[in-house]
Amino acid sequence: MDERIAELEALTQQMIDQINQVSSEELTEFVDKRQGLVDHILHMIEVIPLTPEQQQRLRAILEQDSLLLERMNSLKEEAGSWLKNHGQAKMQRNAYEAGYAPDSFLMDKRK
Repeated sequence: MDERIAELEALTQQMIDQINQVSSEELTEFVDKRQGLVDHILHMIEVIPLTPEQQQRLRAILEQDSLLLERMNSLKEEAGSWLKNHGQAKMQRNAYEAGYAPDSFLMDKRK
C-alpha cells in the first residue's frame, strides 16, 4: 500500500509543480490516473487498514486538492468564455449571410 500512496504523492506533486501550464487534456489524464490509484488503495484498505502514517500522507495529498480544483475551475471558465464568444460571432455572421431562396423573385411596384 505504501507503494501506491507514494505513486499518488508523486503524481500529485508533479501536477502541482506544473499546475499553471497544464492543459485540460493533461488535467483529465491526471484525474483518470489518480482515480485508478485511489480505487486501488480503497480496495487494499478493505483487507489491510491504514496505519496512522499512511492516513497522514493521504491527508497531505487531499490538502493540495484546492489548488487542483482552482485550476479546473479556471479552465472551465476559459472554455465557457470561448464558447460564449464563439456563439456570439456565429450569430453575427449569420445575420450578414444572405438568407434567400435561389428561385425567388424581387418585384417592384410603380406608383
